[in-house]
Amino acid sequence: LWDSATQGIYVVTIVVTGRTEEEMSRSREAVRRQLAFYGTTPAYQPVFALHGHGDLRPELARLAREDRWDDMATLIPDDLLEAIAVCGAPESIAPQIRERLDGISDSVSLVNNRAPDPQHFAEVVAALEAPRAIWLMVPAGFVDDTIQKFREHLEPGADTLVPLNLRVPLVVDAQDD
Repeated sequence: LWDSATQGIYVVTIVVTGRTEEEMSRSREAVRRQLAFYGTTPAYQPVFALHGHGDLRPELARLAREDRWDDMATLIPDDLLEAIAVCGAPESIAPQIRERLDGISDSVSLVNNRAPDPQHFAEVVAALEAPRAIWLMVPAGFVDDTIQKFREHLEPGADTLVPLNLRVPLVVDAQDD
């Protein structure tokens, strides 16, 4: 049995964000590629089907076998991307997350590991309520910069930052230097 006092539900949320059209496009296309990859797996078939795109899997799988990754991304329509990812300017992301997860979960992991932007994610984190346990999923080369950008928004002693990279398996408290 699930006990809400001792167990939690963490929702991984893909984020598309940016301040300019160029940043938004870069983020959107990175997520489109990520979803195209996910769409090749049987595990994502029900997710795609739920949003009316269950028919994409066979074509995505065929293109993957042919190593046609760029072509795969073009098959992911905007409505599917926007149904799965939270999209918008950094200041709009936290309210959208709260709306999506209200009554479901009070814990979220923000993801766009194919187009990381530490400053935009730091702004999103700042708009979320403390205490926060931030599960950081960015490529290894972005971990240090992201930690530094996040620190100015974290509450010492209350918030915890957890980089989820295999190379960096540590918990960084906001008080640490």
